[in-house]
Amino acid sequence: MSFDDTQQMCDYNPHTSTGLGLSLKDLTFLYAMSKQVVIREMEVGLTYYRTKYLEMIEFIARVSEFKFQNTSMQSSVPLSKKIEYVMD
Repeated sequence: MSFDDTQQMCDYNPHTSTGLGLSLKDLTFLYAMSKQVVIREMEVGLTYYRTKYLEMIEFIARVSEFKFQNTSMQSSVPLSKKIEYVMD
């Protein structure tokens, strides 16, 4: 999974307000924060641009938390329910 795939997964479209309603800036930040540190970056090459399974799970959790930030559901709804909402 690449960053482009992540945008597609979140239905990001700069011309409409469809999908999760995240800006490209927010989407990029959440994606970057979910990436793990790469050791020997020059040796691994293009694999750096692929998202590992664990990174994808963390990205989904970060999007779920971000989506409900500053809402009444921020502290009252568990993370599992937020993830369910985002994944639907």
